[in-house]
This record gives sequence, C-alpha cells and structure tokens, in this order.
Amino acid sequence: MFMPFRPVIPSSILVLYLLLSSPSLLAASLEGDIAFGGSYNTNAGLLSSDELAATDRSARSNRAFGADLDAILTLSLGDLFAMEYSLFTTVTPTDITSSFWYHSLAFSFSHELKEVDIEYGIEVGHLMIGFENRTVDPQLFFNLFWYADDHLSYYLTSAFSYVAALSDTYDYFNAPGGRLETGIYVYPVAGNRSFISLGLGERLFFFGEEYVASEDGLPPVWSQHGFSETYARLKGKFIYEGFSAEASARYGFSYYLDDDRWTSRGSTYTKRRIDHGLRIKATLEYCFTDFFSLLGYYQYQRLFSSIGTTPTDYRDLSYDQHLAGAMVRFVF
Repeated sequence: MFMPFRPVIPSSILVLYLLLSSPSLLAASLEGDIAFGGSYNTNAGLLSSDELAATDRSARSNRAFGADLDAILTLSLGDLFAMEYSLFTTVTPTDITSSFWYHSLAFSFSHELKEVDIEYGIEVGHLMIGFENRTVDPQLFFNLFWYADDHLSYYLTSAFSYVAALSDTYDYFNAPGGRLETGIYVYPVAGNRSFISLGLGERLFFFGEEYVASEDGLPPVWSQHGFSETYARLKGKFIYEGFSAEASARYGFSYYLDDDRWTSRGSTYTKRRIDHGLRIKATLEYCFTDFFSLLGYYQYQRLFSSIGTTPTDYRDLSYDQHLAGAMVRFVF
C-alpha cells in the first residue's frame, strides 16, 4: 500500500516557529545593566587563620585589589519569553587563584494574571576560580510575585539544580540541590521604588566527601560538603531624586549532612560541622542620567564554625572578610 510522504519537522524548529509566530512575541527588546570598577578585599580566599598558617601566608598577604565586571543582558520577545545572560567576575592580579568568573544563560517564560506575576524557566551557570573550570549548574526555577496592594507584595522563589564538576579533583560536587525562599516587600510611599523586604529561605545540596591528605603537619581529613542552610535576610532601599541608598543583612544557619573525620596521633575524631554566617552590605549610588551612574559599596562577612572550637579539631574554619569597592554603571 502506497503511503504518502509527510515531511517530519524537528520539534525544536516547530517550537521556535510557534514562538515567533505569536503576535505577543513580535516586539523584541534588548536591555542591559553593565557595571565595572575596582574593589579591595581583606580576605580574598575566605581563609581562616589556620588556613593562612598552613599556606605560609599572613593576613596582610591575603589582602588584594580586584578588577570587577558585572553584566546582565536581557533579550525579551514581547511579554512572554526572555533570554538573559549574566556575568559576574573579579580578577585579582596579585593572586590569580582568588579570581573568579561566573556566568549563566537563562530562558524564561512569564505571565501576568491580574495582581500576580509568574515566571519559570531553565538556567545554566558556569563557574571558574583562578581561571580553572570548576562546575556547571543547570537548574529549573519558578518565581511568583503577588501585588497585594500599593504598599505590600509577597513573593515565592524556588529552584532545583544539579551541580556537575568539570574536573575529577572536584567530583564531590556532583550532586542535586534546591532552594526555596518566600517573603514580603513593603513600599512606604506608593508609586516610589523605595522598599523594605524581608525573606526566609532554605538551601539544600547533597555534595559528597572530600579527602584532604596530610600536609605541613596537619592531619588527613575526610571533609563533608553536603549541607542544609536556613537563612533570613532583610533589605531596604531608599530613593530620593538621583540618589539611592541600599542596605541589607543576611544570617544563615548551616548544618552539614554528615560528620567530618580526621586522625591525629593515632586517634580518630568525628565532628558535625555547624556554621553561623552573617553578611552585611551597604550601597550608595548617584544617577547622573537615566543611563549612567556611580556607586560605592561596603560588605562585611563573618563565619562562625563549630570546627575549630575545641583543641582536637583539625583546624579552625571561622573567618571574616571586609570588601569595599566603587563601580561605574550603565543601564540601557
């Protein structure tokens, strides 16, 4: 029996055709937010005093100046579909191992339903530290924003990801993870972009175990990287004419999923790592035009770890960091 020929259209082409043929997607727009400048960091590697001693470095030698570049480029097709590229990088010429490069590409769909905005999609990120490939982290995300009235809104954001190591050295990072956060925005003055925001969230990653061989008199360690973090954040922004001031504080309680193990002088020790992390940041920005502004910022981080609170611990993992910088910003 003769069967008529039916050309098979690849599904990817068909989806692209349906997207581009939709009237709501015909209006394309490109937006960008690019900032570059410099920063001064008192602890470029986020190292504790024990880790500095183990690498024969002083606290002064761990300080570094960096060249910074942040960029977000968004291509929107109507009100439904958007493609966004993000880049965050810092290069420290005096210690290239502390430099990092993180960039990601996201594809998202959004819907406006009366007072509710919904966004969902997929994002793939790539991390380099010291110009060495570390990980890629594809993730599915979902965001919901509900505008209750002119002075109050609620939000919910979630993501499920899988982190994949790009080197056998870091294969303990091969694991799934997720994030869930909810909170509110309060707008003191209706129609003004000033706000106060409070959020509560949870992060969970099932990273594996890293073996650190004995070196420089330190014991061999089986260190756990899987963790659960419960965090709270408070953020506020005030805008007056061309000036804007922003301040934020974040506290995180991290509980690691298994015990660290180490041997010392013929004895084996185990201990569960528990961290308390605090981050405070303040930013001041002045907009000369709608497209050009200058900003300065200061950030302080402090980590209190349970590893290092007793003399038999393999090292002290607590650290702090001061970070200050200035940037030129262009928005279009």
